[in-house]
Amino acid sequence: MVLLNRISDALQVIESKKCGLRKALLTLLLEWKDFEQHLDLSQTCFQECFAELESREKHLCSIQESVSESSKELELIRESLNLKRKQVEDKETEILEYVENLKLREHKFSVVQEEAVKQLHLREEELDEKENLIRRIFAKVRYEQQKFENVIDKRLKEIAIKEDKLKQQGCS
Repeated sequence: MVLLNRISDALQVIESKKCGLRKALLTLLLEWKDFEQHLDLSQTCFQECFAELESREKHLCSIQESVSESSKELELIRESLNLKRKQVEDKETEILEYVENLKLREHKFSVVQEEAVKQLHLREEELDEKENLIRRIFAKVRYEQQKFENVIDKRLKEIAIKEDKLKQQGCS
């Protein structure tokens, strides 16, 4: 702003000097015209520089606003990313705990399963032993039944023989 004021002041000073010199140097009209052209050129140059500075200042302000907005957006994105990272870390921890729990349950299940298989084998062996015992008992019972049937058949034959003898003795 100070620079703009200086330039503005300089333009005003140039204009006033221009007027003063014009009155004092009427005789040097040709030289004056060259000088006047030079001053016009300088004035035009200063005005263009002034306009360029104004334009640059406006552009710089808009860039500063854009950078400020971008910084705010970047900060919001950073906060959002931090929140998402925290959520992911929490989920990861939760999943790890769940996996650990599953491993523990799997281990317990395998121990219970092994124990159940052992119990099943023991039970199977017991049942096999009982089945063998029952088969032996049935075999003994059959043997005893056959012995008994043989004894009964033998006795029935003896009774039949005695009946025949008695009939023969009773008929005679």
